[in-house]
Order: sequence, then structure tokens, then C-alpha cells
Amino acid sequence: HGRHQSNGSSVDLHVDEPHEGAARADKRNINLHAAYLHVMADLAQSVAVLIAGLVIWARPDWHVIDPILTLLFAVLVLYSTLGVLRSSIAVLLEATPPNLSWRKVYKAISKVPNVHNVHDLHLWSISHGQPSLSVHCQSSDPDALGKIRDQCQVFGITHATIQVQREEGPCVTCGDTSYCTTHLA
Repeated sequence: HGRHQSNGSSVDLHVDEPHEGAARADKRNINLHAAYLHVMADLAQSVAVLIAGLVIWARPDWHVIDPILTLLFAVLVLYSTLGVLRSSIAVLLEATPPNLSWRKVYKAISKVPNVHNVHDLHLWSISHGQPSLSVHCQSSDPDALGKIRDQCQVFGITHATIQVQREEGPCVTCGDTSYCTTHLA
């Protein structure tokens, strides 16, 4: 754990601990999955070439089978790689992980006793299967940090930066601006 005291009014916490009972994200390694898809595509291509060769050998006038199987192979490879591509783009764009609901995490943190003014909540993945969180809130409860961390771990979030402001008033980090205000529809 790292703790940082700033002006005596806020505490930042960086949490990087695995939690045995936490609901874990899909732990599939995207690189291994992509390699598996590549090997399977090579296998499918070899089978397609074998089938096309046997058909052309048996029926030379059916030479059109080769481009047909090539097109089918191309469609199969494109379809099978879309998931890897979508997942990688989501990580690069720092999108909210698909297995997490921003609203549910916000509500869970807001329901922690004596915690209020929850704002500037961000959820993203720093890599596949490793969700991260940053949030600002206010609380006079000295145990608020641990309670919020526990809520994060329920969602499988073990990499979190939590800023708890001990005083009432505008956010120490954000000031009087609406820069970090949370708007719920």
C-alpha cells in the first residue's frame, strides 16, 4: 500500500493486491488466444488446401473450388479475430471493461457508510483482465478507505487510486470547478 497525506485533508491510496474471493474478470491471455487462433487458422487453411487439391485431382473441371474455399477461409479468419481486435481496441481506448458496470461500481461506493460526494470515478483496463479505478469522495470515517477498497475488490478491481477528502467543501483536487462532477442520467 502507498499512502500520501496532502494538506491534512485528503488521503490517496494505491491498491495492488489480489483478493482471493473477488469476482475475477475473464483471465484469458489475449496474446495466447491470438496465437491459438493463428494456429487454428493455419490448420483450417491446410485442410481447405487439401480438400481443394483432392477435388481438383478427382474433377479437374471443378477448379473454381480453390477460390471458393479461399474466400470461406478468409471470412472464417476475419470472424474469429474480431473478438481479439475489439478487446485490444477497448484497452487502447481505455474503455470501461465489458464485465464491469460503471453505474454499479458508483452505487456500491456511494452506499459505503459515511461516504458521500463520490465523483471523478473512472474505470478502465491497463491490460486485458486487469481493471483499474480512480475515484474522489468525502468521508470523516477513518476506515472509509478500506471499505471502498473492499467494494472495489468485490468487482475484481485490485488496482485502485482512491482519494478520500476528510473535510467538507469543494474537492481539494478539483477545486470549485465542475471538472470532476459526476452526472448520472
